[in-house]
Amino acid sequence: METKYVRVPFDLELAKKITNGVAEGEIIDNYNNHYRLICFNLLDDKGRIIGLRQDNNYKETCLTFNDNGDCVQQYNLNLFLKIPEYITFKDGDIIAYDKYNTISIIQGDVKFEGSRLFAHYYVDFYNKNELSFYNVEIRKILNEARRATEEEKQYLIQALKTSKEPEAKKYLKQFFGIEEKQEFKPFDRVLVRDDSHDTWSADFYLFMVHKRYKCVGYIWKQCIPYNEDTAHLLGTNEDFNL
Repeated sequence: METKYVRVPFDLELAKKITNGVAEGEIIDNYNNHYRLICFNLLDDKGRIIGLRQDNNYKETCLTFNDNGDCVQQYNLNLFLKIPEYITFKDGDIIAYDKYNTISIIQGDVKFEGSRLFAHYYVDFYNKNELSFYNVEIRKILNEARRATEEEKQYLIQALKTSKEPEAKKYLKQFFGIEEKQEFKPFDRVLVRDDSHDTWSADFYLFMVHKRYKCVGYIWKQCIPYNEDTAHLLGTNEDFNL
């Protein structure tokens, strides 16, 4: 897989990692000139970074920059970073691994360990037929990943829609804005109420009537499944969030 590079605003800590060989990337300016940074703690109020610009005559020009990457000597000259796309991944991004034929949703912060970038996951979709929600402690190397295509995202969406796991509906709403309608069977255990300020009561579902939930005890406006994820709501007026 060919690594895709993107240009991003200057970031001091990432620039240090690139300079020290911890992270892959290049330091450039807004004119696409290349730099190597040789100092980050110059005793100067205007700028602490010393950068050497590689000129066309194979010589280097010394310039000073502040922590935001703005040049002290030259107006409208700013540093940028040219980095592999995977370094920009963050919580909630949907990525794909060609090597493992896997689509994943990143969970939490991504972290460098040496020159490798690792992350945990909300869900893994392996080989387009196997969903896993319980391996968030398993880390994968982001260096081998790319952003998922729209087609791959649709594969994941369809898998989540057909999954019976409660996390599937939660992630459909959280990451794709898709809220699946809850389907009940007669005599399913449910929590019910009419308005958001009412407390949740327990009941048994029967059928729908005029877009309301006919249960053993009453006809209700709001109805959610009663299970281990919702049991704590009984007797409260807390909102239910998938």
